[in-house]
Amino acid sequence: MESERPCCYTECCDAETSWDQYGMRIKWTEPAVSGKSKVAMLDPLVIKLCLECKKPIPLRNVSAWAWTHIFHQDNTEGIFREIKLAYNPKSRKWDDWGVTTYEFFAIIYPTHSAYFRLTYNVKYEKLMIWANVFQADHILTVLAPRDVNIWTKSPRYSQITRNIYLGNYLAVILAEENGFDAVLNLHVETDERAGEDPKIKVFKSSEVKSGSGNEIDGQQLKELVQWLMEVNMNCYRILVGDHEGLGRAGSVIVAYIFANNRNLTFDEAYNYVKTRTYVFCHKGLKETLYQLYPRD
Repeated sequence: MESERPCCYTECCDAETSWDQYGMRIKWTEPAVSGKSKVAMLDPLVIKLCLECKKPIPLRNVSAWAWTHIFHQDNTEGIFREIKLAYNPKSRKWDDWGVTTYEFFAIIYPTHSAYFRLTYNVKYEKLMIWANVFQADHILTVLAPRDVNIWTKSPRYSQITRNIYLGNYLAVILAEENGFDAVLNLHVETDERAGEDPKIKVFKSSEVKSGSGNEIDGQQLKELVQWLMEVNMNCYRILVGDHEGLGRAGSVIVAYIFANNRNLTFDEAYNYVKTRTYVFCHKGLKETLYQLYPRD
């Protein structure tokens, strides 16, 4: 498995050694290392770290990180890479001897169901302190998404372009009520009554497997983009939907933006959509799109 491992640091994997030699250590983490826990896909995963120091340190010189291959919005390939943890400015505490603690945190939404490893490190100048010895990581089980979560509890759709919207399965069912005249449904289990309404000019259903670890077939992706290009000429409001309205629909809309704007890189197309609503892309999408729509 590929990784983007940080380099050029003096590394320490033992809390006692880091405390004695450098005056700091990772006091605790959440989820804890080593340990095991479970979370449903697309539910929030809160990641926390507490740094303990023998004396106060300048925060400009310190940063805290999670190290994991969990699929999430900014890790669509599932490789080992860092997640930066933000400092909680209200967390600083100290005792009568000057021992000071600082807390850092991040919130991510896992986007694929599988088993993942998770650990943490703190960087201080050229020193990198790990929360545990090698392979003594936290093991996280990401379960299938719950039927009802924050993304599916009510109809939800967001405008991406002038007339293309991204939404969840409830938005698909209520497409006619919300003024859509074309629907691309990527969750085949969704009730297709919207397609039976005469006010919906065009209704297309295409099966794409849920979870960002599942690659979307290039030919299927090309056909879906072509379909959007064609209906865009004749329809007033187009809805692209899946169960949560995040990954499958998000990937297709990113592909559409990329295909229609040859001046954009993949990252620019992805960021364009992300600034309008929360989405994530499927594994391999970037490589597939550059093969389908090569840049000069």
